[in-house]
Amino acid sequence: MGGNMILRKYGIRKRKLPGRPLTPPTFRPTDRSHWVTNQRETTLLWDRESGLPVYHAIVWQCRRTAPNCSKIKKTKFALKIRRKTGLVIDAYFSATKIQWILNHRKTIRRAAERGDLAFGTVDSWLLYNLTGKKLHITDYSNASRTMLYNIHDLRGWEILEYFCIPEKILPAVKLPVKSMEARLKILLRLEIPVAIVEINKERFRPNLFWQRPV
Repeated sequence: MGGNMILRKYGIRKRKLPGRPLTPPTFRPTDRSHWVTNQRETTLLWDRESGLPVYHAIVWQCRRTAPNCSKIKKTKFALKIRRKTGLVIDAYFSATKIQWILNHRKTIRRAAERGDLAFGTVDSWLLYNLTGKKLHITDYSNASRTMLYNIHDLRGWEILEYFCIPEKILPAVKLPVKSMEARLKILLRLEIPVAIVEINKERFRPNLFWQRPV
């Protein structure tokens, strides 16, 4: 199923983007590994079968969920979110972006609850497609920027019930280097290891060190 068909299935209009299409990267048999860098909070939901997004990505700068964040700050859950995730409640992070997409289209909500969809920041989506849809994963640093991940015990996703986000759409969280055994099956069936998934701007500086609860 092509990208246009996927968007129509979920009732989304395709946007016309200016400029020329991007040139696909070239992979060589001599490549030892690849480094994935991404916009951490940018939010994507995609169809597991095709690997294609079911809604336009909501980028990290988007403030459409700011009014919702203001409401959350007035509830008893605000302190819990701060203590668990180490983050202040803000539209910058992924949680309210996921919630917005799920609430914006009933078809998307139903598909998510069936387990037909996957969520991820750009790193997860890239790895999902580059591994032939076999790996739905992210690393701790990217997970920590969703406003859903417990940064203290690193055991998994929390606070999902408040945002009404199905756990089945979330990626597995792994260490960025040693545990990420992704093999990129690209072009001539080449298998190229992913050395690390890097967040943009902050090389080798995981936020887990400076995200602290009140």
